[in-house]
Amino acid sequence: MRRLSGVVVVGAMALAALFAAPASQAAVEAGDDCVADTAEGPYSLFPEMRAAPGPLPLFAPVGGVVTRWRVSSAHSGPVPERLGVFRPTGGPGIFQVVGESNEEMVPVGTTSFPTRIPVQAGDRFGPIAVINDTLYCLSGTPGDGAWGFSGSVGTGSAHQFMATSGIRIAMVVTIEADADGDGYGDETQDRCPQSAATQAECPTVALGTFAVVKRKAVVLLVSSSSAAPVKVSGTVKLGKGKPLTLAAAEQSVPPGALARFKLAFPKRLSGALDELAKARSLKLNLTATATDLAGRPAVAASTVKLRGRE
Repeated sequence: MRRLSGVVVVGAMALAALFAAPASQAAVEAGDDCVADTAEGPYSLFPEMRAAPGPLPLFAPVGGVVTRWRVSSAHSGPVPERLGVFRPTGGPGIFQVVGESNEEMVPVGTTSFPTRIPVQAGDRFGPIAVINDTLYCLSGTPGDGAWGFSGSVGTGSAHQFMATSGIRIAMVVTIEADADGDGYGDETQDRCPQSAATQAECPTVALGTFAVVKRKAVVLLVSSSSAAPVKVSGTVKLGKGKPLTLAAAEQSVPPGALARFKLAFPKRLSGALDELAKARSLKLNLTATATDLAGRPAVAASTVKLRGRE
């Protein structure tokens, strides 16, 4: 890597301590909000240490998805850049590029750009060289350090970076949680963070039921508007005391299908029906329940009459 103007290139650099991950799952920021005053290169850069503590961690404090990156520039004109995500490989100065954004034109002022890049705690962020120049902040302070590579890099590649002091990297990223692991940020990119199957609104569940009474059981046919695990139970009162409860095994019901739930009569219920006059009946209350991806309950209740058999 060629010498940067006013910057000392050194052979080794102490690692900065990682910031502790916040307890909240809200979006967090990482990087350096300095205002870039220098553009030269082409270099691919990312920060490693800072002389004075800043308000943001330099590295990703948590895993998730980078949904936005911003750069503050005081350079005289626009500079094309890409956000790069860099991950240590364990070798001295060797980092792998694990993600990159689209190419954007960074103008004078503070500008942010949307993106979508899954990251892990400890990942670094910085500009990937596009043409000739790369923006950075020339501080001249030995305690401000970065890693640099002369030239452009791409996702999946690993390179030997040189440790450089006296500069800071003008780039801040926003990291959102990704609860379902689908690669979309839960706050701005995923409207159903409970499921990787969709990024739209979590589908609601509507249940339909139809009961078929047999001699030794009731079969409840259940339909669902969306795929969901469904539980079916029933209660019947046999005189005084606690109602008798019937239950069927839980099933996952796909949309457009009918699932059969069999609630077999226990001996106590069959005996009561055998002793009950045919003109009379017992009331069986049936309930089918499900929960949609957002945790909202769906219930379908019905009642059937169990005729006496005497």
